[in-house]
Amino acid sequence: MSIRLSLLLLAFPILSGAQEYRQISGMVIHSATLEPLPYTNIRILNRSLGTIANQDGRFIIRLPVEYGSDTLSFSYLGFRKQVIPLEQVRDDSLRISLEPEIYELKEVTAMGLTARGLLEKCLEKVPENYPDRVIGMTAFYRETIRENGLPIQEVEAVLGINKGPYSNDSKKDRMILLKGRQSREVYESRVWQYVNFIDGPYEALESDVCKYPEDFITLPRTRINFLKPKHFRFYDYSFLEVPEDTESEYYLIRFGPPAGEKRAILEGEIFIDKHSLAIIRLDYRISPYQIKRTSVVDIFT
Repeated sequence: MSIRLSLLLLAFPILSGAQEYRQISGMVIHSATLEPLPYTNIRILNRSLGTIANQDGRFIIRLPVEYGSDTLSFSYLGFRKQVIPLEQVRDDSLRISLEPEIYELKEVTAMGLTARGLLEKCLEKVPENYPDRVIGMTAFYRETIRENGLPIQEVEAVLGINKGPYSNDSKKDRMILLKGRQSREVYESRVWQYVNFIDGPYEALESDVCKYPEDFITLPRTRINFLKPKHFRFYDYSFLEVPEDTESEYYLIRFGPPAGEKRAILEGEIFIDKHSLAIIRLDYRISPYQIKRTSVVDIFT
C-alpha cells in the first residue's frame, strides 16, 4: 500500500481595480516523447505575473486585456525556452511543445569551494537574491492525497498572502482564506481514520527554503536540518556533474546521511544558480536506509 501527498501552491501578485481579463489554458509537452512536462513555469516577460502547469502539464492563466501586446514565456529545466507574443495567440487553448536543450558537459568547479562551502555561500546571499519588501499576492492552493492511486482527499482554495521581506525574519508571512472547496467524490480509506496530515497551505509557506532555511524540515522531531550550517556535520555534501541534456548554468549538490548516521534522515539534490548563487530547485526524500525508522506520531495524546 502506498500513500501519496501532493501540495500545489501557485502565487500571483494582487491586481486591484475593475479589469477585464483574458483566460488562456493549455498543455505543455515534450516535443519528442509527447509526454507532459509537469510544473512548467509560465509567465509574462518583464512582468510579475505567471503560473505553473500542474502535474499533468496543464495550465490556466488569466491576463488583463491590456497585456495583449506582451509575450508569454514557457520554461522548463533542461528544455529550450519558448516565447509567444500574445498578439499571435488566436486560440485560447494552447498545446506547447518544448525541445530538450543539449549542453556540452563542463568541468565541475565552484570558485575553489567544496560543496558544503558553496551551500554556506548560497545561504549567506539570500538577502541579496530575494525581495526586501512586503509583497501582496493571491494564490491558488491544491492538496491531493492518494492511497494506492485512488484519491482519499482533494482540497482547493484561493488564498490571500502577505509575503514578508526576506531580509527580516521577524516579519512573518501571513495568510487568509478567500474561498475553498473539498471534493466529496473520494475513496473512503480505512487508513485515513488513523493517519492525518496537518498544516496544509501553512506548511507550503513555511517550506520556503530561502526565507526559513533553518526551520525547514523539522519533522520528524530530530530537528537535524540539511540547510542549517550547525547541522552540516550530520550530512555528506558532494558535487554532481550536470547531465548533457540538462541546462548547465547551475551547480548540482547531492546531500545525504553518511553510513551509520541515525539522526539525519533525508537525502536529495540542491540546484544553485552559477551567477547569483540562488537556490533554484530542491529535491528531497527520506533516505531508504531511514525509512524503516519512520513512525506515525499521534498528535492527540
